[in-house]
Amino acid sequence: MTQVVLVSTLYGAATVAAAIDSGALPRADRRILVVANTTATPEVATLVDEFAAFAAVSDHFDAIHHYNDAIAPMHPAAWTPRTDDVPMWERALRSIWDLGRGPVDLVVESIQVPPARTLATVFASSQVVVYADGLMTYGPTRDNIGPGIGDRVRQIVHPDLVPGLRPALLREFGTAAIPFDVGALRKVLDGMHEQVAAELPGTYDSEAPPALVVGQFLSALGVISVGEEQRLHQRMICAATAAGVSTVWFKAHPSAPLFHTEQLRDWARDEGHDLVVVSPTTPAETLFMAMPPRFVVGCFSTALLTAPRLYGIPAATVGTDDLLEALRPYENSNRIPVTIAAELLPDLEVTRQPPALPLLGCDVTAVRVQPLVDTVSYCMQPRRLAALRDDSERWLADHVDGPSRRYFKGRRLTSLGLPGGSPIPFVRQVAGPAKRWARRRGDRGRRYLLRALRIVLGADGS
Repeated sequence: MTQVVLVSTLYGAATVAAAIDSGALPRADRRILVVANTTATPEVATLVDEFAAFAAVSDHFDAIHHYNDAIAPMHPAAWTPRTDDVPMWERALRSIWDLGRGPVDLVVESIQVPPARTLATVFASSQVVVYADGLMTYGPTRDNIGPGIGDRVRQIVHPDLVPGLRPALLREFGTAAIPFDVGALRKVLDGMHEQVAAELPGTYDSEAPPALVVGQFLSALGVISVGEEQRLHQRMICAATAAGVSTVWFKAHPSAPLFHTEQLRDWARDEGHDLVVVSPTTPAETLFMAMPPRFVVGCFSTALLTAPRLYGIPAATVGTDDLLEALRPYENSNRIPVTIAAELLPDLEVTRQPPALPLLGCDVTAVRVQPLVDTVSYCMQPRRLAALRDDSERWLADHVDGPSRRYFKGRRLTSLGLPGGSPIPFVRQVAGPAKRWARRRGDRGRRYLLRALRIVLGADGS
């Protein structure tokens, strides 16, 4: 059996390597790594296998190919073949990647969108394993992938970053979620240290360690503007300084333009902050091992969970409440990662002191996190997760008027008829069905509808 493994990030490649080492992935005779670059301008971006740290995981694969080259000039994050062209593309990719004629299994991330969804469509008879590249896997399936793909996904493999938390992804298909020990992930990430030693900061004071701010390039997702993201990073630096550190390290997202970091550095110098910029291609986890910061600051980066869970380093958030409000539409896939970070980690702008290690245990997950994630997931995708409605109603009835209110929008609760929403006037309840009834019956139906509305509203003078 040949496995085709699709990755687009270095952390994703590390996750797959850890899943292989821990035995969470099915066995395979050959593993072919396919690297996709899904950034807005892949022509000028660095590929995953070009990062120095990639050498630590390259031996897990028998061959490496580039998805962008195979489908050029189409963009991997947007392209899907026409239905009639699918057989042709399967033959082409089998030839380009030397897959032969035998069965092929797929190991992919983000099955809802290209390029993972595209590969699952092209290799229509393949079995599929989905692996978690970050916290988004804990959230619901964003788009309807249909049973043609959903029924072929045999399992979701993910590191147990939030102990005991069950992903909502693909739950509508009854897909099994297989967590693996985070120790396997740490072992892989620690192995990257030697490859990136030259990229680490030149000085480090273990007696007065710096804080690490991790950027996410949210403006590229359309969540906030470039200016808003710059101000968010500035708030993180100010909050870290106010919490008592003298030096702040900043690690930008690998896809973020260089000029964003240069602008931030200029601002920090003008404001008197001691800011050290870390290479964006250096995994944050290599810093955690070799030069552990005093604490980590971010919005909802996965590094905020890997720091305390894998390395015992405290973490805090800045701007999560703003993001919860800014995310549009409500079913935006980033909502669950923001929710998890906001629920488990302190807000550094509020506490203004170095954070303590968060409580990350199965008991905390069962009581606080799992019901919250399930309820938010139901509100995001009520049709796909209809089985969660009763539990969501009960949880909201007990919690929606407390601090958890920030995770929900009143209009969404109202439209779903859930606790915390506004009562729907009788006229609004009947207006939609009445309009559809009248439309089917033409002019006469419309006259009946208008007469009924005048009676209901008391406008007939009686």
